[in-house]
Parts: sequence; C-alpha cells; structure tokens
Amino acid sequence: IDRNPGRPSGQVVCYFSTPCPGFFLGLSEDHPRDQGSDPDQAQDRPKDQLNERRNFAGSKVLRILRCKDRRLIQTGVSEMSVANASLLARIAQLETIANASLLARVAQLESVANASLARIAQLEATVSAQAATIASLLDAMPPPPVLLNATYTVPATARGFNLTAAVLASPATTISITYLSGLWNGLAGYDYTAAGSGTCGATCRVPALPWVALIGRWGSSNSSWFLIGTAWSGSIDASRYLSPAANDGDYSDNNGSIIVRVVLR
Repeated sequence: IDRNPGRPSGQVVCYFSTPCPGFFLGLSEDHPRDQGSDPDQAQDRPKDQLNERRNFAGSKVLRILRCKDRRLIQTGVSEMSVANASLLARIAQLETIANASLLARVAQLESVANASLARIAQLEATVSAQAATIASLLDAMPPPPVLLNATYTVPATARGFNLTAAVLASPATTISITYLSGLWNGLAGYDYTAAGSGTCGATCRVPALPWVALIGRWGSSNSSWFLIGTAWSGSIDASRYLSPAANDGDYSDNNGSIIVRVVLR
C-alpha cells in the first residue's frame, strides 16, 4: 500500500506483481471516509483521478511493451546461440573432412613419388648393366683387320714424304705410324730420332714443337701440321693424303733418315 503524501487525501494505490520483470499492476481508489472533507478538493478529485488513470494506462502499455521486447530479445539471443553452436559444429565437421581428404591425397602423392623413384632407380640399374655389357662386348671384339703393314724411310730433306699411294690403295679408316730406327738432323753433328730435340723456333713449320721431330699433315699445303713423333694413330682424313716430314725450316743442310712402320686398318 502506497500512502503517498502528494496524492489526494484518502487515495490508496495498491500494486500487484506480474510475471513480467519490471512491471507492476497498480490500482487506485478513493477512501470513502475522506470524500467530502474539502469541497474544493472534492470538486477537483474526479479530474485528478481521470488524469491519474490515463497516466497509469499509458505506463501499463509501456511496461507491457518493454516486457515483450525483453522476451523477444531473449528469444533472439537464444536462437542465435543455437545457430552459432550449429555453425561451429558444421565448421569443425568440414575441417575434419578437409584435413582427412588432404592427408589422404598427400599420402597418395607420396606413394606415387616413391614408386616413381623406385622405377627411376631400376632404369638406372638397367642402363648401367647394359652399358657394362656393351663395353665388355666391345673389348671382346677383335681389332679391325690390318690392310697394310709396311715400313717406309723418311729422309730428313723431304718436305713431305708422300704416303698418298699407300693410303689410297686400301679402304682403311685408321692409320698408325711408329718410329723403328734411324737418325736425322737439321744440321751436321746434331742427330736425333723422330722425337726431335728442344724447341725449333720461328723458322720451323711448327715453332712450338721440338726441332726435327717427325710431323705430318693431311690434305693440301693449307692444312695444319701435327706431331707424329715416335708413335701416333688417328682416323684417316677425307683427303686421304698424308705427308710426314722433319720439323725444320731450312732443309738444304739436313742429313740422315728414319724408318717408320705404317699400319692401315
């Protein structure tokens, strides 16, 4: 019971709690003993009571709306919590599925890669074995037949001893020249074998090679000289024209000769 001194005399307001938090139903009525005690107040009392009832009705509506809003908010929050839980569960489920799929794919690729590496190792072993077999077969093969095995005398005065006739006479593809015996010189008193001696100098056919060493060239006079020395072998040039000579510049004072063996295969 609210006995508010500001209310009209004899007015009693009763409040009753409701299920909605924050809302109280208020009822007011005049106390019969106080009616008519003051003529002026008695005259204004109906008007005041009407305004009070209007205010009470508006307050009641507002409180009802607030109660409904709270219930709606609580319901929405509850539904959002359920939705969030469901969404999080679904995300966790998808992550599990994706991780399992990814791990399975990685394992599959690793298996394929390992199988490929094993296959590569197998092929390498096979190639190595085949190469060893080919090498052994080549070693076991007899050398090409000798088409020419002859000795030739190369004089120190020759600027190019011609072996063209011997080479042209056979279908050989390789040639070997070996020093057998003999001495020659580019100046009296200085005798050497096919290996020569020292460094020849700027006037020689090949300045960087030893003096009076056995040298040769294929083809025409425009081709380069190379060292034959005491032993040399190589492929026969397309020109099939070989000229051996002593590595010197002035052949007018040369003396002696050497003997070499020429083998064509």
